[in-house]
Amino acid sequence: MDAKTSPIDMVESELKELDIIQNPNEMSETEFQGIVTSEIQDAVDYIDNNISLDRNQASEYYLGEPFGDEEEGRSSVVSMDVRDTVQSILPSLMKVFTTGEKVVEFVPTGAEDVEMAEQATDYINHVFMQENRGFTLLYNVFKDALIRKAGVIKFYWDDSKEVITENYTDLSKEALNMLMQDEEVYASAVKEKPVGEPVMVQPEVLDPITGEVVQEAVMEQPMVYDLELKREIMKGRIKCEALPPEEFLIDRRAKSIHDATIVAHRKMATVSELVAMGYDFDDVIKHAGEDFRFDTNSEFYTRNPVATLQGLTAKDDANKRVLYYEAYVRADYDGDGIAELRRVCCMGDAYEVMRNEPWDHIPFASFCPDPEPHTFFGQSIADITMDIQRIKSAILRNQLDSLAQAIHPRMAVV
Repeated sequence: MDAKTSPIDMVESELKELDIIQNPNEMSETEFQGIVTSEIQDAVDYIDNNISLDRNQASEYYLGEPFGDEEEGRSSVVSMDVRDTVQSILPSLMKVFTTGEKVVEFVPTGAEDVEMAEQATDYINHVFMQENRGFTLLYNVFKDALIRKAGVIKFYWDDSKEVITENYTDLSKEALNMLMQDEEVYASAVKEKPVGEPVMVQPEVLDPITGEVVQEAVMEQPMVYDLELKREIMKGRIKCEALPPEEFLIDRRAKSIHDATIVAHRKMATVSELVAMGYDFDDVIKHAGEDFRFDTNSEFYTRNPVATLQGLTAKDDANKRVLYYEAYVRADYDGDGIAELRRVCCMGDAYEVMRNEPWDHIPFASFCPDPEPHTFFGQSIADITMDIQRIKSAILRNQLDSLAQAIHPRMAVV
């Protein structure tokens, strides 16, 4: 090493060679926050003010809700064509995807891959059908697709932390110490209880010459312990879930999930859920609040109106809710002129970026019964059959009104 070259200069030189020193063209946090906010707001506007309106109408037709033009004293019967059509298609779809022994199968490319392909097939089928309740998952996604244009599955590696409580009674001291040696547990409550009669643990010792007591006898009361402990478990497993339609966001220009500028999952998460995902409690709690704007989404209300309890505030901080976005955004963050995929997690109405990291895939899969070329949302079975339901309902109403007047004619008195 040259005497004139300091260790700091050498480290700096090595970092430059490895391209670790911060890129001067890298986007600032403020600029990136602005881009994320703009993209999320546009996607929310597209879904809530365009797609949700059509899907909400389809849900109402499926449920047989009144059309809104009913007259008092006239028939208001509704033909259930949308529901009947969807229910007739669902069993066939489920039969195709779930009746075989293997929902997913890996095909070997050579003789040396046969054993590995069989193991991978068995593992994936177990993960999907057993650990993720694949039958129910597919049923929910297919039903969403048939009624609400698209069904979406989110798949990801779940490494969140779960805390469970275990209770033990009448433990010896040795058993208590053994349990507490586990690094994943900590005692939340310990109760000591005497049991039996005191026993001598150290006998009296006399001096053999003088006969005086050198060491007095020690009596000890045997004790047992009641223990309540908390065990922290890292899940560490593949998770698949069917997203409610209104929780899935995509930009209005997208042709598919993979070429979209932004794809996101929004939800009202509890503080406890976010802390289990690794967020700091203080960072989460400042965004906690009962924001009901998402609860009043027309799709959410139509599907489950009793869940929109406005004015309900959680008493426990852990159960307070936070508006949470997990977005996958394409942006030129490093300033090289090419937009890269980044995973961005935001909280609150202001979409504050809490995590920002490069990512290599978008963890969503979509199903559409009638895809439309060059656009993400196609048509659902409900879109195709709603007009039939309206026509048949009008005919049935007129027939019933006519029959009622023929059987019970109105009387006029001059």
